[in-house]
Amino acid sequence: MLRKWIPALLALLLLFSSAAAEEELRGYDAEAGYIYVTLGEYPQVIDGGIPDDGTQAWRWRKSFQKNKVPGEMREEGIDRDTVEPSPILWRVLRFEEGQAFLLSEYILFPSPAHSSTKEYEAIGNDFSQTDLSRILNGEFMEKAFTEAEQNAIIPYETLGKVFILSTADLKDPDIGFGKNKKTRKAWATEYAIRACGAFVYQTTNGNHSPYWTRDKYPNKVKKGSPDYNPHAAQCTKADGSVGYYSCTNPEEGARPALYLDIAKLKITEGDGTKENPFRLSAEE
Repeated sequence: MLRKWIPALLALLLLFSSAAAEEELRGYDAEAGYIYVTLGEYPQVIDGGIPDDGTQAWRWRKSFQKNKVPGEMREEGIDRDTVEPSPILWRVLRFEEGQAFLLSEYILFPSPAHSSTKEYEAIGNDFSQTDLSRILNGEFMEKAFTEAEQNAIIPYETLGKVFILSTADLKDPDIGFGKNKKTRKAWATEYAIRACGAFVYQTTNGNHSPYWTRDKYPNKVKKGSPDYNPHAAQCTKADGSVGYYSCTNPEEGARPALYLDIAKLKITEGDGTKENPFRLSAEE
């Protein structure tokens, strides 16, 4: 008799945990700030370094510049494949109708937006067709998330399950950005800098790193003009403003974003702060 009730009991427990998660999660609040969660794992830490706004990131970059392997974007002696993964920290930008809009707190790796300027122009600068989009929805997603976690990620428009923010997002006060350019600054992980060569601005600018948006550079000049740049993509700059760079720049960062179906997840620990984030767990 008990066996007949076990599936129903498990379903009730899952429903309860999902409801509890919905009650504890929220989007950005101007007074209270962000709720933080962890989901998935990705290489981030090499020698115990945690991204910050001090001088640590700049030391990583200087070390990389002095000791990089010739022709490769990494520090000498570091094997990317042997760096152990650690939980990915996300901030909850928005939470509506059981769906959470998440942004990685850190820049996880650098990558060109697209490897060919001619192709980038030919595809109309469509981010969904870029190399970076394929990496995020292929190599990155497979490496970062279990199958159950991937099932909890909701495809967003034509961008797949994992994407990067738009320039409009980085100017949206409702999710914590807006006019204050400093809110757009983000720091790259030790792995992104030392193992992959992510760029770091100097200490006077805060040691943060630039990262792509999914928008092309809005050309305001006519085709044929020396200033016409059909293969530039928008990205953050030293002061936190949004500018542009050639889509082939390999040192620009990727700061993943995604939407989650909270009904497929439960909170197992944490209090939602950056220091003790909620840990989201997906049922296998």
